[in-house]
Amino acid sequence: MKDTKIKERSFPESGADSSRLYDECQLVGFQVGSQEFGVDIKQIREIIREVKLATLPDSPNFIEGVVNLRGNVTPVVDLRKKSGFERRTRQNESRIIVTELKGGPVGFMVDSVTEVRTAKAETIESVPASAVKVNTRYVRGIAKLEEGLLIVLDLEKVLSLDEAVQGSRIGEPEAT
Repeated sequence: MKDTKIKERSFPESGADSSRLYDECQLVGFQVGSQEFGVDIKQIREIIREVKLATLPDSPNFIEGVVNLRGNVTPVVDLRKKSGFERRTRQNESRIIVTELKGGPVGFMVDSVTEVRTAKAETIESVPASAVKVNTRYVRGIAKLEEGLLIVLDLEKVLSLDEAVQGSRIGEPEAT
């Protein structure tokens, strides 16, 4: 996945002029609840099967736990919980999408990974201004595909700055 070339200018910002789109982008599709989302393939370091996680006391409820990923203690965020979807039992299709944030690697638990799709500029729009009451902080845009709409997320913005800093400190010894 990492060697895939992507021709991109930039994603539209929420409420931005959708004419400032990119030529083409590859999006990795994934399910959370009944909704399919997508993320720019360049944001993904790897996708792994669900593994046994070590749970941490007093961590935010959306932090499912941590995993040792090639020597790095990596926090795993449950996108179901973070996005307000109801809980469900994990399935064999559950995956962890690993990305690199400023503080280090972070995993995002999803119900399943569907497929990689190529989206052209004319198929992606910014979030409509009429959706301002919806939390669009981490939505990059909406892709109009033959199969339906695909909400494109920015994984770097799913966690607030405070949450990202807190997550990056998981596994570090406390200062004395």
